[in-house]
Amino acid sequence: MGYIYEPLRTKHSIRLIKLLGRTPTGLVSCTLEQYEIDRAPPYRALSYYWGSPAPTDEISLGSEGSLMIHKNLWHFLDQMVLDNRAGHYWTDALCIDQKSVEEKNHQVAYMGEVYRQAREVIMWLGRERRAQDSMSILFEHVAMSPRHRCGRQRDLADLLAVPYWKRLWVVQEIALARSVLVICGSVSLRKKDFTTALIRCAEDTYTYFQDQWVNLQASRTEQRDSDIGPPATVSQVLRLVTLERKQQPLWQLISTFSQGICSDPRDKVFGLLGLRSLPHLRSTMAEGSPIMVDYHRSLNDMFWDVIFNCPVPEDKMQNFILELSRNMSISLDRIPSSLGDYVSRRDTSSPLTQTRDTALQTRTTALHIARTIKPLLTAPYSSEDVYGHDAYSELVSR
Repeated sequence: MGYIYEPLRTKHSIRLIKLLGRTPTGLVSCTLEQYEIDRAPPYRALSYYWGSPAPTDEISLGSEGSLMIHKNLWHFLDQMVLDNRAGHYWTDALCIDQKSVEEKNHQVAYMGEVYRQAREVIMWLGRERRAQDSMSILFEHVAMSPRHRCGRQRDLADLLAVPYWKRLWVVQEIALARSVLVICGSVSLRKKDFTTALIRCAEDTYTYFQDQWVNLQASRTEQRDSDIGPPATVSQVLRLVTLERKQQPLWQLISTFSQGICSDPRDKVFGLLGLRSLPHLRSTMAEGSPIMVDYHRSLNDMFWDVIFNCPVPEDKMQNFILELSRNMSISLDRIPSSLGDYVSRRDTSSPLTQTRDTALQTRTTALHIARTIKPLLTAPYSSEDVYGHDAYSELVSR
């Protein structure tokens, strides 16, 4: 019997997996339990990549039935059983009813809090034997002198070829964590030790900080790279694991990480909104931002929500529009007429701004930038047509 999700009781409710062990028939055994997040038992939140979209493996939920899950998630749960790491876990694929758009809207917006409250976040790099061996060998040698560490570049390349590093969601999952454990198969390291080892290995060969270094490993990773692009570089991984130390506005984070892989292109933005809770981002985009998680909205509408509500410096906005549109596969052949609503809306309570004039100025700037990319547009338009006569007259008269 398949598992049937019961609705979450309150807006602060979450589900947790309680990992028990195995059934007599060998299935991974667990239960799904609801808690108010402030009253939840200590739990670990999982940061991982889904892999194949098709569920392939069954787990038991006791008397409540069973669920089919993705291979990589099954590998993780199976490894935790093997390592005797029973306890409570949170993972999006199981703890969110993926068939309920309303629940996804709420829980995805709440994920920042889920990862902040977790006693530990686990970076699960998978269970591929080559990566597992590389991690073990690489970090056994990290305490040695540079002379003895020579030749470890291929092990580093194997480890960084893991698809995890290309996933967009891991950005906020790691940045918001209070404690991080990196696990690859049966090998585990604290994030601090992982980062230190990575830096030391990279110092041995400075070219590892260059994007071109992946060519050294091309022959060994060609097959694995075909679906996810080239392996991550050391600098990309270091940028990810040290993100909580950086003073960057949210628009810059979106620009930096929107190339990350996710199954829904809207997650190029939704997957980073949890970062608004970081202290150094609160001044650039408040929690009540008009950019809200809403999977009912079209990709195109959400894209323009970002453009018109993200406080991007004027000299950066053109590149921001072009880069984000490319990463989200948005066509710039037409600016939607609905954008007139943005210009005519003058909400003095906007969390982005303190005055209606600066709110309007943000949108005026975006209109100006839209004009500068007009050569890219295949459909002719006039500013008056796009925004409506009254809104456009107000713009040009100010």
